[in-house]
Amino acid sequence: MDKSIDVASEDAPIVRLCTRILTEAVKMRASDIHIEPMADRIRLRYRIDGVCIVRDNLPKRMQNAVLSRVKLMSGVNISEKRVPQDGRIKLPLEEGNVVDFRVSACPAYHGESVVLRILRSDAVKIGLVNLGFEEDNLAVFNKIIRRPNGIFLVTGPTGSGKTTTLYSALDVLNRPDKAALTGHLVFSTLHTNDAPSAITRLIDMGVKPFLVASAIQAIMAQRLIRMLCKECKALDPDPDHKFLRLTGITPEEAAGKVYKPVGCSVCNGTGFKGRKAIFEMMLMSSEIRELAFSQAPIAKIRHAAIAGGMRPLVEDGKIKILKGATAPAEIAAQAQVEGIVEMMEEDN
Repeated sequence: MDKSIDVASEDAPIVRLCTRILTEAVKMRASDIHIEPMADRIRLRYRIDGVCIVRDNLPKRMQNAVLSRVKLMSGVNISEKRVPQDGRIKLPLEEGNVVDFRVSACPAYHGESVVLRILRSDAVKIGLVNLGFEEDNLAVFNKIIRRPNGIFLVTGPTGSGKTTTLYSALDVLNRPDKAALTGHLVFSTLHTNDAPSAITRLIDMGVKPFLVASAIQAIMAQRLIRMLCKECKALDPDPDHKFLRLTGITPEEAAGKVYKPVGCSVCNGTGFKGRKAIFEMMLMSSEIRELAFSQAPIAKIRHAAIAGGMRPLVEDGKIKILKGATAPAEIAAQAQVEGIVEMMEEDN
């Protein structure tokens, strides 16, 4: 630790700096704070709407003091620098709210790298309507979560909003007249690319095919996408044809309906503000149950699900593009990263 700086003093410049970083990140709607020592500086980054932006570069001479202060606040051993450590910070804000920070410190080449995950107590209470459901999927979702028994799975990669979706569902169901004795409806999450893949994943994990076929009521896949800033978005007169092709939008459909990000003070110059989810809802029909029982390939299950009314993730994203809620690049990126396009082409 830098002996010239007293990290225990509440008036020390480093103390004020660290508190300001945490407070600013919360106000900017960041989900994570990255403090990364480099060869000649400390890089400070915020993850906002799923994208890391560089906030500042702090002088290298402040490294020991900044890291020690954050570790002290999180209750971990400030003298231990050789092994990863996890801690927690509770920060009271001016509005009277208390924000939790989950802190992870890990040894790196130029010094310990620290990541703070911001946990807001109200983040999981945004309501079903605000999650991003289209009307038809929302109606189906509301029926599923009110069934008396069975299993409902929400699947997607880490950071796709699965927990928020399930907490929002539980918030709807959390009423005084509900007790576990009245029925057993199970909510759970799984990590697969799409809804049909969850069936084969469960079987690969050792779950008996007949249990998968009989117990599951529905499987829903989801991804988070950035929403265009309502204050500065602009109509795109010539949208990128590559993105349109990836999202299944024809030039005729795009005319006068596709918007692009611009950037303003409200969205910190990014052109996007907030995120919502795109969904893929697969209800277990008799045909899909039979395919699950016979351990059919994913392609066949997907064919049956789409024939039964399932709207793929990219199709759900297409609706949001044509509503002017998001940009084609956001949905095209999801299609490319997750390999959804390739799967759709194989199905066709």
